[in-house]
Formats: sequence, structure tokens, C-alpha cells
Amino acid sequence: MSEEDLVRARTTRTGEARKIDEWTVHLPGGERARFDVTMRYEHGACVFGVRSDHPDFKGVRPQDSDLNRLRLELSEEARFVIKGRLSEDWTPSTLMEIRHKLRDQRESSSDLDFSLSLKLRQVAQRDTDEPGNFPVAIVRDTYRQERVVIRSHTDDFGQMRPRSGNLTDPEVKAWMSSPVSRDEESGLGRVVTPGDGEPERALLSALDRFAAGLSDRLSPGRVAREGVPLPEDLISLMRAAADPDQTQELNL
Repeated sequence: MSEEDLVRARTTRTGEARKIDEWTVHLPGGERARFDVTMRYEHGACVFGVRSDHPDFKGVRPQDSDLNRLRLELSEEARFVIKGRLSEDWTPSTLMEIRHKLRDQRESSSDLDFSLSLKLRQVAQRDTDEPGNFPVAIVRDTYRQERVVIRSHTDDFGQMRPRSGNLTDPEVKAWMSSPVSRDEESGLGRVVTPGDGEPERALLSALDRFAAGLSDRLSPGRVAREGVPLPEDLISLMRAAADPDQTQELNL
């Protein structure tokens, strides 16, 4: 038995991180961000982490086996937030996310469920190059600033997730600190476009009119008279939805 294996740390039953300290970051304007410093055991090694409820730091979850390195990592994140708060180089933009899914409701069943979601969020984007393997945008709104990954809905990050579960592994640490780790692995598209968001809202309004038109076409009376619409019938519904004069505009 090696010297390292001779003494083993006691692992908690749940394996959950325990709070051992609290750190404070002072932000411009007198505001403070408080962080819980936690400790947990992973594969026999002690791993420290931080977490905060402050909006600017909710996605910041660095971990390290050394408290001094962890403090330096948090300092870098704090500098990023402070630089963004003081910077005037922000462009009004719209963050748009799309998700769609067709799935079975139950195993061994013909029950199907289709969902389509298009989400708009008015933000400001900072024009800066972010290092890393993924295109990342720095955005902020009234409540927080954050890094978000620009991606296509066909991107699949599941294959890029480290297979090792050891939190002391550098590859795992890099993954956990990346905004990619906070996204769905697949089925999500995201873009950030400069401007006041008018084209994006017009698109969302058209989709709302299309959904209303399809719902009406699937009403009991019309299905009884005309039957279930064919796929090609969706073309006329979308053409009608594309004309804002045909139905009431969605109030956004």
C-alpha cells in the first residue's frame, strides 16, 4: 500500500459539498457579491468550490483542489464582471434561442408530443474576443451579465463532455468553468444579433399567428368538415401568418 492510500478521508453519505467559509467580492457602486466556499471529497481527493446567488455570478462555479488557486480563479471572474460594468462598449442586441423536439410520450407507444420554443431577450453585447473552443458572446441585461455560447440547434456537445468524473482532472475543471457545461447538450440554437429586436419580434409575432391559425384549423368543427390538415396545408397557414394585417399583431 502506498503512503497516499494509507490515510483516507471520510466521505459523507450524500457526497454533497459542505460550506466551510464565505468570501466577498466588492463591486462598483458599493455592491457586494457573497460566495459560499464549499468542500467535498471526490475519488479520495478534497475539492473546493464557490457558489453565489448574485445574478452576475450564478453561472460561476470554479473548483480546485487548492484554495489559493480557487481564489485566483474567482478573482479573474470578478475582474471580468467589474470590467463589463465599467465599460461603455456595449451594443443593444437581442438574444434569441430556439428549441424544438418530437418525442414519444411513453415507451412502446404511438403517443407523440411536438414542441417548438422561440425565446427572445433584450440584452447589450460587449464587442470582445473570448478565448476558447466555442464562439462565446458577453451579454448583460438589467439584472446580470454573463457569457453565452453561440450555437446551432444541430450542435451536440454531449460528445465533448469529459468522461472522467474526477473533479480534480484539469479537463473536467475546464469543462465545468465553461458556459458550455450549463447548456443543454443538443437541441438548442442561440444567436445574438445587434439592433432593437424589431425583426426578431416580427418573427415571433408571425409564429404566434401561425400557431393561432393551426389551432383554429384543428378545432372540432373544422376537422369534422374538412378533415385533418395535410402537410401542404401548412403553407397557406404560414402565408397568412406572414401577413400582419390578417390577424391581430402580438403585443410584445
